[in-house]
Amino acid sequence: MEDHIQISPAGAKASPGKEQQAAGYGILLQIMMLVLSFVIGHVLRRRRFYYIPEASASLLIGLLVGGLANVSNTETSIR
Repeated sequence: MEDHIQISPAGAKASPGKEQQAAGYGILLQIMMLVLSFVIGHVLRRRRFYYIPEASASLLIGLLVGGLANVSNTETSIR
């Protein structure tokens, strides 16, 4: 029988188990970002801080996490 090794988009070989684990981390990260956006939106409204809209705060969170994911040096990328 042949071993099936999938090639990731970056060109590095990774086993299917590692790819599933990376996908799980990616989903977990997205859920955490969504929850953080809701919490920040609630805090902004509660403190009556209207200088930055909730959507802009969510955008900044996404830019920060995306930048960290882009510069991270991991074996299997979560991107």
